[in-house]
This record gives sequence, C-alpha cells and structure tokens, in this order.
Amino acid sequence: MIDTKPKYFKKGVEYYFQFDNDTPIKFADSPEDLSDEKSIERSALTLVLEPQENSTIKFKIGKKKFKIFAKEKEQ
Repeated sequence: MIDTKPKYFKKGVEYYFQFDNDTPIKFADSPEDLSDEKSIERSALTLVLEPQENSTIKFKIGKKKFKIFAKEKEQ
C-alpha cells in the first residue's frame, strides 16, 4: 500500500526563490517546529488568486526563469 499522506518538515521550513542557477535566496521561514496541524497551517506559504477584479499574481524578472521552493529548516 502506498502512503499518500504528505511528509511535512519536522524542524520547520525555509522558503527560497532562485533565478536560473544562481544562489538561492531565502525570503521566509517558519518561527517554530512543525509538530501539529496548526503549526503547519501557520507556516504555509500561500499564493492566492481570487475570483475578483484586479486579482493577479505576476512573475517576470527580465528574461531569467526562476522557481520558488521549500526545504527543511536547519537548526
């Protein structure tokens, strides 16, 4: 049987963005361990696009591609 439950980072999370192959830049992190559903919810990075006028998320920095990713916090 395959375990489909997500495996959350236990020590906390750090969020980064990275342009092409440049060094990743940390822009946010969790202030606590992710020990329960409430702490996971408080540490979630959420991008929201709502069904209303002027609700837009845009990403364009010159011609460089970039990504946003998470990794476990080092403590």
